[in-house]
Amino acid sequence: AEKGIGGVPEEKLRLAWLATAPFGNSVFDLLTRKGASMVWFHYGIAASCFGVIRSDYGDDKQYGRKLTPLEETARMSNWNTNTWGGTSEEWVDPLVKICRELKVDAVVDFLQVGCVTTKNLKRITAQRLKEELDIPTLDLEGRQRFNSEAGLIEMNKKLEDFLDLCIANKR
Repeated sequence: AEKGIGGVPEEKLRLAWLATAPFGNSVFDLLTRKGASMVWFHYGIAASCFGVIRSDYGDDKQYGRKLTPLEETARMSNWNTNTWGGTSEEWVDPLVKICRELKVDAVVDFLQVGCVTTKNLKRITAQRLKEELDIPTLDLEGRQRFNSEAGLIEMNKKLEDFLDLCIANKR
């Protein structure tokens, strides 16, 4: 945005969006209207796929020796898998780093209704982001495609209220 390049005409807020993309919910229209840039989409393996430097790359302690390039690739594949099935650090540590580096102002943690895999992870994520970076997180549940307009309207209202609050607090 500082260089005049971005997804919104006037950037007022930098967001990280977690876990599930809001396809088909007119969310991007709302973000544009509010001046909120989605600078990061965090989805499981995203941190390793998009160049976030991992703390274990080149480490020789885990396996007792320096790994070959093929073995490093296998380690990354294992790391990717563990972002969903491993400890919370596998998910939260890269996110904290990304939020710091990209100067993220707020996080939207959007998941399908009742996603048990990441329900407790949402609490840990929000707590760490608040404690370490003072970044607010919106816990937003919804559907990628709603059967009725009521669900979409309610979800977008929560999002709009959160964006307004974050923009007001940023000033």
